Amino acid sequence: WRICQMKFVSTRGGISPLSFEEALLTGFADDGGLVVPERIPQVTPQNLREWSGLPFTELAVVICSLFIDQSEIPTQDLRSIFQKCFSMFESSEVVPVVPVSDVHIAELFHGPTMAFKDLALQVVGGLLDYFLQRRKQRMTVVVATSGDTGSAAIQGCRSKDSMDIFVLFPMGRISATQERQMTTVADSNVHVIGMERSSDDLDVVVRALFNDLDFKKKYNLTSINSVNIGRILMQLVHYFFTFFKITSFDEGTGQWKKILCSVPTGAFGNGVAGTLAILMGLPLEKLIIATNSNDILYRFFTNGIFSRGEVVQTVSPAIDIQVPYNFERYLYFLTNMDSKKVTRVMSEFEEKGTVQVEDEIFSQSRKWVASASVSTDETVDLMRNVFHGEGYLMDPHTAVGVAASKQIKKNFPDMSDLPCVCLATASPGKFSETVRLALGDDAAFELPHRLAILKDMPTRFEKFSEDLKKAEMELRQAIASSWNAHSQ
Repeated sequence: WRICQMKFVSTRGGISPLSFEEALLTGFADDGGLVVPERIPQVTPQNLREWSGLPFTELAVVICSLFIDQSEIPTQDLRSIFQKCFSMFESSEVVPVVPVSDVHIAELFHGPTMAFKDLALQVVGGLLDYFLQRRKQRMTVVVATSGDTGSAAIQGCRSKDSMDIFVLFPMGRISATQERQMTTVADSNVHVIGMERSSDDLDVVVRALFNDLDFKKKYNLTSINSVNIGRILMQLVHYFFTFFKITSFDEGTGQWKKILCSVPTGAFGNGVAGTLAILMGLPLEKLIIATNSNDILYRFFTNGIFSRGEVVQTVSPAIDIQVPYNFERYLYFLTNMDSKKVTRVMSEFEEKGTVQVEDEIFSQSRKWVASASVSTDETVDLMRNVFHGEGYLMDPHTAVGVAASKQIKKNFPDMSDLPCVCLATASPGKFSETVRLALGDDAAFELPHRLAILKDMPTRFEKFSEDLKKAEMELRQAIASSWNAHSQ
């Protein structure tokens, strides 16, 4: 089962097929699109029965081996990378699943930075280092973050001689803890940059560098936010793992019992991974795409119009995105891998800021997805009610996911009795300001040790211009300076 011979292509169809190694190292595709597998491996009910008892690390090896050929990474090397990465998680299960109220909470946040991004970024950092050491090359990792990605990417890359990492974060738009998780890292290969702009604006700066193919090649750029296909593939694993935790095989029908999965959604990478899992054969009845007031995806799944809005600051900052760039991957799967149609739709969106998809595409999207938008008041109220009712404290993004699942079950009676797993994307300790808003200033709330120690540590970061063109030039200069210092 390790002979998969998978290649990777672009959503826009303008590149030659890539190996997994090339796909991992490239970030954005050279034609401006996003990297996707050229075909979708199919999983049978029997495969699922064989995998259902596997621990998380072994399941990761099995699922990722559907996309990574033995000739690129021998099985034992792949297993060793996963074992090293997941040994840093505080839970021996890696992803515990906890019943709370009428849902199951999949706690994806037991890694080094206490956010779900660790599940993928620890591995992606390890895989990058594996290939770069083999190539005897150096790489520049560039990441724009809306909150948790930055610190998780830093933890995946810090202290690695094969790479420098540059992380841009939106000042004043993430929690104080999230900021300190980045700015307290002292490793010389880590460069943290603050800008007083939205995370969508930061994405514009980063994408401009990747679209300059000469610059990208000269400084060997890649990105390990959810632009990177390695992130999407690793995020498949927790869908399969949590599915096995809450449902079972029906011997009478010869099928697995279906479930719902609620996904708090910002850049839509986790949602795309869930869609890919469905297309592979994982029997999810629906993905619930949960958004806050930044509801571009909710509006799309309601009326088929993908239309940029103004970014609104909320208590769930990782969802404060109005241009979820992984929508392009979703559209690729939605159009049955029609790169010409994807290019046409995305070009219209980039030009006009809005695009309406064909009725046939819109109807297909609703077969896989239901969506709900959750207000700040609803988020905070749910955090408070669940804590007082069940003693379980969740972060605001997880609360958005749980509230969305309740909306969907109420609005669609045929789904009301299905088990639902909600992906808990971060520890509540990362959002102590919102926890106090929900529970009151006097609430007995103790920060986890990993987060508590940050307040006494020195910080360092650079501040770039608010002007996006000037910021782009500053970033170019910083990358060139660091690269040249290593070349001497």
